[in-house]
Amino acid sequence: MNKITIISLLSSESKQFSSVFFEVLKKHQRVVLSSPSSPLGRKLTAEKYPYEILGEKTLQKNQSSDELEKAARQLICSSASGNVVYAVAGHPLINETLVQKVAKLHSHVELNLEQPFEDSVFSYLKNEEAEGFQLLPACHLNPDTVQTSQHVVINRFSSPDNVRRVVLKLKEKYSAEYEFALLAKREGCTYRLYWLSLQEALELTEEELEQADSVYLPPMDTDEQVRSLSTLQFYIDEVTGPEGDVWIREQNAHSLIQYLREETEELVEAIQNNDRENWKEELGDVLVQILYQTSIAEKEKHFSFEDVLEEVNRKIRRRHPHVFDGVEATTPEEVDALWQKIKQEEKRQRK
Repeated sequence: MNKITIISLLSSESKQFSSVFFEVLKKHQRVVLSSPSSPLGRKLTAEKYPYEILGEKTLQKNQSSDELEKAARQLICSSASGNVVYAVAGHPLINETLVQKVAKLHSHVELNLEQPFEDSVFSYLKNEEAEGFQLLPACHLNPDTVQTSQHVVINRFSSPDNVRRVVLKLKEKYSAEYEFALLAKREGCTYRLYWLSLQEALELTEEELEQADSVYLPPMDTDEQVRSLSTLQFYIDEVTGPEGDVWIREQNAHSLIQYLREETEELVEAIQNNDRENWKEELGDVLVQILYQTSIAEKEKHFSFEDVLEEVNRKIRRRHPHVFDGVEATTPEEVDALWQKIKQEEKRQRK
């Protein structure tokens, strides 16, 4: 199968093209652009460099999925008679949805960048309005630190098993069907690109995983971030806000006590009945009541949800020196004695 090479500039506004960029172009007899009016199209036209335009009209960022799919298939068809290079302005994974489509449909897509992949993402985003960027090492990935609202790059894979562990951890934050880019290192700053779901990544061969250099996860929309506490906070802020739910706006901390009690009793009942589904659901309902209470407290300028988090985080840290500070407490009795001692000290300090 012939190869499709994606080559890009890192700034969509740049009118300067490096010698490296043109050296790559000149190695390919067929160059395809999405727009003749782009800075690159004008430059190639001025230098009388031959190129083709993808499709019958210029592709826009707001193209429909069907139009992008059609354009992707046209690009793949154009590679039937030989290798082609698709040249884009901007970053090929961040602002080029077409590249994602092509990589999903074609088994041999490469990215040719002018610098290592993670540097290319950073270089692009620092000059563009974007959602933010996280660069995380694969060796000690903590899924709780992954911000699904941002562009996420994970690198420094040590083995195929390391890749699998990272994918399994990511499934704690993203759905199994969530699609991301896996980049396998070639020579220099050239990468083989796989665009696939987290579930599909677990089915890659040992050889494919061995070559993994980086993964890129695009930011999720708010309604997709259903495994995030910040999403629930956003929803609650909207529901309790000036344009939100009329009923909740009429409530206060005291009027909501009955609902907090009801939800807590239902949670206890689900636990006692070993009802896992209701156990999970009622925990969520109790959490909603907690957020309603903190929302009211914040509006009345008493404290915020972040104040509650600070209080409980400090308390958990302070009351578990046998976990965090190496204090000896190896039996339940020793832990209870330590706990009582700490609580007495807390009472003394509050006086």
